[in-house]
Amino acid sequence: MNKKGLLFATLMSLVALLHADLKCGTSKINFEPRIIGGHVVPNHAYPWMAFLVNTFNTTEGITRRNYCGATLIDKQWLLTAVHCLDRFTDNRTFLHGVALLGTNDVSKLGRNPKSISINYGPKDVFIHNDSTRIHNYIINDVAMIKLPEPLKLDEIKNYVKPICLQEPGVKINAKNCYVAGWGRVYAEEGGLGQKILLSTRVPFVKLPECKKTFPYVTEKEVCAGSSTHSACAGDSGGPLQCTNKKDGSWTMVGIASQGRDCKLTTYTRILYYLEWINNIRKNNP
Repeated sequence: MNKKGLLFATLMSLVALLHADLKCGTSKINFEPRIIGGHVVPNHAYPWMAFLVNTFNTTEGITRRNYCGATLIDKQWLLTAVHCLDRFTDNRTFLHGVALLGTNDVSKLGRNPKSISINYGPKDVFIHNDSTRIHNYIINDVAMIKLPEPLKLDEIKNYVKPICLQEPGVKINAKNCYVAGWGRVYAEEGGLGQKILLSTRVPFVKLPECKKTFPYVTEKEVCAGSSTHSACAGDSGGPLQCTNKKDGSWTMVGIASQGRDCKLTTYTRILYYLEWINNIRKNNP
């Protein structure tokens, strides 16, 4: 091979490596995660995880905050749950929020040089128009947050990277699905949840069995969890993620929506909302 050919081959190899680094759903940290029943997630093992702090103002003039998870799906968009931004209950107004990416330790908010703290306001939040609450069960519990500026993923690919979304035809390994979050580890526990990201493997539960706990659940949701491994309060909005059978990449199957006593949890099913997600991104470039 001549020098020009060798140079071209080298450049193509570098381009291939760059694209591999930027591929969604990949992590440079390999671990076996073992939330309820959860184990600590090594830093940057789930580089798409985001921690949300949302601030509201009530009609009484009282400032309230809630804490949720979210998932980076591309360089400028986060997916989360509607109820993280609007509880449907008391009269309150969303004021602003902060998203923390690039770290599993939220106690170091603003003090970790590799973490990214991003402010967003009402104009950056997109809530599903048909989201509502029926007998204390949330329907269409999906929302998106547009980051004010696109992330420079090529510069931060070692610790911030988007997850893949499940699309039609994509087969996932149903025995290798995990939920991750900073929520409580016991149902009766108070407080703000954990400071370190936890993750646990969760089993799927079929719809007829799920309906015994959540009568209003439909095919638009997926149920997962058990009495020992589940999401809990504070994990809402985070991903239910499984490995892709074809290439092993992490694929987002659902958004943590609502649970019962930190056991069985329903997740907004990504497949049913792909069109809505893509339309929001297309119409708000």
